[in-house]
This record gives sequence, C-alpha cells and structure tokens, in this order.
Amino acid sequence: MLRSTQSRTYLLAALLLVTMFVRADGVDDEEDFINYAFATWIGSGAYRMSARKMFILRAPLSWQFREVEQGKPGYKALLPVTLGIHDSTDFGDKVGSLSFVPGLQADFMLQPRWLVKPYAQAGIGQDFSGGNYAFIYGAGIKTLTWMEVNDYRLSFGLGGLVAGSKVSDGGNEENFSKIDIGIDAGRETRIKLFNQNLVVNAFYAASYFANDAEFPQADEKPGKIHVLHEIGLTFSSNPELEFAGISGLRGGFGYMFGSNNFQGLSLNAGFPF
Repeated sequence: MLRSTQSRTYLLAALLLVTMFVRADGVDDEEDFINYAFATWIGSGAYRMSARKMFILRAPLSWQFREVEQGKPGYKALLPVTLGIHDSTDFGDKVGSLSFVPGLQADFMLQPRWLVKPYAQAGIGQDFSGGNYAFIYGAGIKTLTWMEVNDYRLSFGLGGLVAGSKVSDGGNEENFSKIDIGIDAGRETRIKLFNQNLVVNAFYAASYFANDAEFPQADEKPGKIHVLHEIGLTFSSNPELEFAGISGLRGGFGYMFGSNNFQGLSLNAGFPF
C-alpha cells in the first residue's frame, strides 16, 4: 500500500520552498556541487558541512505487493521522490533538484524475528535550472532482528549500500559505499494519541564509508565524509494509526553528525533498517 499521506505534505512544502528560495538562473556548474546519490539515500533533513548546506525532503513511497511469510519471500516496490535545495556559499548560489529512483526490495524471513532485505534502485535526477540529467543507482542489503525484553522491544540493524550518480554529457560522477549499523529500543506508553497508546522509540545508527562521499568546494579540496552518526526518536501508536486507508503511520526526528563538521536535523519514518 502506498504510504502517501505524509509524502504529499512533504512534497507540497518542498515545492513552496523551492519556488521561494531557488533562483531561476542558477550557477554555471550547478551539477558539479550536487551529490545526487548522497541526497537520495541520506533521507529528509537540513544538513551542513563547512560552507555547504542541503535541505532534503524525501518522500519514501513504497508498495508492499506481497507480504513476507516464513519460507515465502515478500516483495516491495520502492518509489522514493527526493526534492533538494543545495546551497554553497563558495559557489554563491542555491540550486534545487528533483530525483526519482524506483527499485525493488525482497524480504526474507530467515527466522521468526530475523528479516533480510536486499534491494536495488535506479533512476534519474535533475536540477531546476535546466542542467543535465543525472543517472542515479544503488544496490544494498539490510538485516533486522528484534527481541522482547520486559516491556521493551530491542531491534538491531545491519546494512550495506553501494551507490552513485553520473551527470549526462560527461558531467560530474560521484559514488560511495557504506556499512550501516544501529540499535533501537521502543516501549508503549500510557499517553493517548487519538485514543490509542503512544509508542516511543529511540535509536542510534552509524554509517561507515568505505570510499568517502565527496562534496566539491570552491578553491579547496572536496569535503569528505568518512563516518556519520544519528540519534533519533520515532513516534507511533498501538494499535497502528490509520488514515485514508493507510496504516502504520509513524514519524520522528533526529540529530546527525560526522566527519568534516557535518551536522544536521533529520526527519525519519522509523528505525532506518
């Protein structure tokens, strides 16, 4: 089922921001300081590294057209849309971008509380100043296991991703590979949310880049990211909230920090595994 309620809100807000803040003329080399692959997989948030700023709004649309069962794989169509505003005081301009990177994820339940989820995606992106298209691609795997400890559910995640982007007509090419690990703890509270019990989860996740994600800087070496850390909270309900036929609604926020003074505030739709 498409999880579109939150996504519509994100898209409308992003379109307004792009209309208000992104200049129509752009810069001569706008695609040279947009890392499409990184923007696609980092998720929604406002981020900063040195003179670089990014505002990313990612609508994680998906369609689970076959549920996973013990001994039978499940399948999910991945349909994420990403809007971005890339600001560089070095280049002296703001550039907006839009990308759509669909793909397919397979879910395997190896044990009753152990999921393995390989996936692959490929799509395109373009900046709003009319520059060249970028081909964006990525493939990875995630594994998630969980256990019940008293009133808490503890979850552990591990994943890997190889991703990249290539601007058409011989433009800039960026690629990276990373390993992700994380832990999440959640508990149902007595706080009521629309007459349902509020569930609060707290998580920590870290990403280790085997080859660095790079961001060009004017008159200096590219900014490189070796490690990223994220601490976040996610809010949901029990029973699950349902709106307009969409169930499993959840959302939260976090703080991300890492190499080269990278930092930012992120939005999430749950533990990123």
